[in-house]
Amino acid sequence: AIDKLGFALALLPQNSEYYAVRGLCYLEDGINAKAQSDFEQALRIHDGEVLANYGMGILAYQGKAWDEAITWFNKARAVNPMQVEIPYYLALIHHRQQDNRTAITYMEQAQQLMTDAKDKRQADAKRWIREFEKLIRQEKMPDPEPMIQTELPIRGAASGTRVSQDTLGPGSITGLPASTTDDNNEAS
Repeated sequence: AIDKLGFALALLPQNSEYYAVRGLCYLEDGINAKAQSDFEQALRIHDGEVLANYGMGILAYQGKAWDEAITWFNKARAVNPMQVEIPYYLALIHHRQQDNRTAITYMEQAQQLMTDAKDKRQADAKRWIREFEKLIRQEKMPDPEPMIQTELPIRGAASGTRVSQDTLGPGSITGLPASTTDDNNEAS
């Protein structure tokens, strides 16, 4: 495919879509430098080239440049709002940024586009939605406060008296069972 696109570009060097498609082929093969070069050439010819903007978004996503990826994906989405991969990637970016509420909104959009297109990847989108819902529920549940006992009961003859941790002086032994006996001479 890359060779055929090279021949096509030799005949039509001003066709931005050919550069963008060849860039996607390079991207698929893991040849990111050539992919980026083709995307940039496509964008010099036509800055609204959807596949080139999308490809630049993928490169930024792979490089974990989240804000840059969002910019590229939004440029592609402005031209083609029906491309299912764009809200899918936007959801993943927001998830990586710990913003699962925004992530679920984008993933629901992607899932709806996939359903409308009868795209088999909709099951993957549904799994992500469930995961985001779970993470959002966890965000709402605050960690329980640790239980700290601030008053310790005294057992035995002085039963009914309470001693706070503040009144225990240095050298006091705490946490040991009482060795005194109560009024009935039973061991406590």
